[in-house]
Amino acid sequence: MSAGAAQEPLPAAGPEDEPHVRVDASGVDRCAAILDHIDEIIDREVDVRDLDAVRAHLLSCPPCLVEHDVQLALRALVRRSCTSDRAPAALRSRIVTTITQVRIVSE
Repeated sequence: MSAGAAQEPLPAAGPEDEPHVRVDASGVDRCAAILDHIDEIIDREVDVRDLDAVRAHLLSCPPCLVEHDVQLALRALVRRSCTSDRAPAALRSRIVTTITQVRIVSE
């Protein structure tokens, strides 16, 4: 999937999915871990090895799945709402210059 492509909401959990476990055996609050990184999850910026665990949790946890889908809908709304407006050329130039300077300094 390309970075700019819209992501489909995950399907609702079925009866064969694992039961919801909010806190795992090691004491980690799985819901908090998912929701703290929901943007990275949607952008697929998490380790590929973690995606199956994330998907399994979302399919077994209706509140986390709802938040995931809300974030997808919000992104789609912003994308639709902001596609016709372009930044003025001077502003765009300043932004590109600032991004370039930040990259050079941070690398």
